[in-house]
Amino acid sequence: MSREVRAVTRGVLEAAGAVTIPCDVGLRYTRDDPCAVTLTLWGASLVEEHWCVSRDLLDAGLRAGSGAGAVHVRPGTPAGSGRPGVSVTMRSAARTVELSLDHWAMSHYLERTCRIVPMGEEFGPDSMNAVIDRLLSDGGEPSAHGRR
Repeated sequence: MSREVRAVTRGVLEAAGAVTIPCDVGLRYTRDDPCAVTLTLWGASLVEEHWCVSRDLLDAGLRAGSGAGAVHVRPGTPAGSGRPGVSVTMRSAARTVELSLDHWAMSHYLERTCRIVPMGEEFGPDSMNAVIDRLLSDGGEPSAHGRR
């Protein structure tokens, strides 16, 4: 069985309320980190950036606004597309940026992740075994940060 799901789609990044930047978005989900999807954004006028977002949050945001704190996901329409979309908003004290993606692309991608680890089974025996194996793979030696 595959250990990860990768895809690339197009998105539109909006910053400062007016600046829109078309970008490519890489999506990566792994069995070893079953609760998160990594979004990698890049484009001609964009420095590569990585966002880690809860898979459950992305899934819930396809149907209704969802999120708390700095990350929110909601249905929306990508700028200029006229097609159903999903918006991922990241907020900090200094700025807010919003990434708009195609709804179908995100929905299809999340369905593919469920073939690896079904929703609600992120901490089932197989997933927990992977976490334990990863924790013990260093032979029990303290890490560079002084923790085990």
